Amino acid sequence: MVKLEEVTDEDLTKPQPGPVDNENDWDDTDDDGTNIPFPKLSSMKLSRPCGKFALSIVAHDTVGSDISEDDSTYSPEDETLLDRLIALRDIIPPSTRKGVSHFFRTTYAYFGTGLLWGGKALWVVGSSALLLGVPWALAYAEEQQLIEMERDVKMQQTTSEVSHANTIGLRISNN
Repeated sequence: MVKLEEVTDEDLTKPQPGPVDNENDWDDTDDDGTNIPFPKLSSMKLSRPCGKFALSIVAHDTVGSDISEDDSTYSPEDETLLDRLIALRDIIPPSTRKGVSHFFRTTYAYFGTGLLWGGKALWVVGSSALLLGVPWALAYAEEQQLIEMERDVKMQQTTSEVSHANTIGLRISNN
């Protein structure tokens, strides 16, 4: 009989090499000895560049402001419609943006699918018309010509009989 026994791995229990976390080692002074204010982390966002998840931290400095001091170069005429729409993104709540985005994506998908199926249907109708309709139209036109020729022949026969009867009638009346 085999008895299984759990054995702890020594490599998992020993401390790993690396920097030692010592709070006194942190240098928060500038070269001239003044304290440097540490930025407060106000928000964290997940961004997704190149298909891999990456964490980007947005820091806001407590000393300065995100708005530049030189507002004299700003001109509303230089701003494009796209810039204004992007600036409105923060005003619209995320749930509303998600709903609008879903609506437009769904509409685009239905429209694209409709165009795809419509194009395929148009191809089937067009190729069927060329393969079946053109020979039928030629045969129909040929049959109409034959009917017209038969009508002309009957008309000529009727005309010749009438003229023959008139000639016979004239001969009988002359005698």
